Amino acid sequence: MALSTARLSPPLVVPAIDTATGRPTQARVDYDQQVADQLADLRASQGRGVTDASEAAAGGIGEVLTASASGVSIGSGSATDVVTVGLTAGDWDVSGVVVFSPAGGATSTHLAVGVGTSTAIGTIRTDLSAPFPAGASQSLGSGMPLRINVAAATTAHLVALATHTSTMTVAGTITARRAR
Repeated sequence: MALSTARLSPPLVVPAIDTATGRPTQARVDYDQQVADQLADLRASQGRGVTDASEAAAGGIGEVLTASASGVSIGSGSATDVVTVGLTAGDWDVSGVVVFSPAGGATSTHLAVGVGTSTAIGTIRTDLSAPFPAGASQSLGSGMPLRINVAAATTAHLVALATHTSTMTVAGTITARRAR
């Protein structure tokens, strides 16, 4: 529904009240209807939430982008891109989750996850240091969504880091939701 931008002026040439009947003139009734129509258009354009479980359109507030990967090898002590998602210009809330899977009897003592616009240790936001059971998979989220506000297209990265013995693979999902 297009919002009319025409400026309305009350009828000044014609009296607003018909002196013979004491009722509003047709010019005044028409003006009042135009004002009511513009107010209805304005209310409809305010982006109220949906009640039909529909998805937000591409480019619209609430748009969700998701990407997943599995079987990604991760070296011990190295920040590694698990998966990326391309973001268009806008204000995004980005988060992710990683599942660390050490091979056989491998152990790990440090797991970390983060999201950001680069593959760097500086993006790490959730960091755990503890002896983890040998061969047991561990799941770790990136914490609260990170706001990424960009004026041009960029890439959001889900980054993982682990200190471990032997070999390890990771699987992960990154999710971005357009905030505005």
